[in-house]
Amino acid sequence: MELKEMKRISALYFQATNEKNKSLIENYLADEIIFNLGCGKDGKDMTFKNPKEHTIHYNILESEDFHKTKNVVFQVAEDDKVVTYFTVDGTHDVAWAGNAPTGNKVHYYALYIFRFENGLIKEIWATGDIHVLMQQIGVL
Repeated sequence: MELKEMKRISALYFQATNEKNKSLIENYLADEIIFNLGCGKDGKDMTFKNPKEHTIHYNILESEDFHKTKNVVFQVAEDDKVVTYFTVDGTHDVAWAGNAPTGNKVHYYALYIFRFENGLIKEIWATGDIHVLMQQIGVL
């Protein structure tokens, strides 16, 4: 698969998330996706192996967090991976990580690494500036 096409598909993931539109991305996701979260409970990384429909439902359509818009800043592609650096803008309008909604505006940077296998997104590594996010909602 060409690097340009992998970058296009990775950007579609964020567009699908912003628009809550699974039809934009569902044909580009493997049947099982490995999702690596670099800011898990107690500071430990978490890894999930989820069926495609679970990923679509929880990460794209019904995200329970308050992140409203993700905008790609830049992408770098090499071999079977695309690194996407992006901003997250939203309002803390639902409970998150045990913290009641504050109504505060949030803006922070995050990074996803997409790994492709047979032309499909097979694995995602995700991390973000959670320290800045927690400052913005008044936790720190």
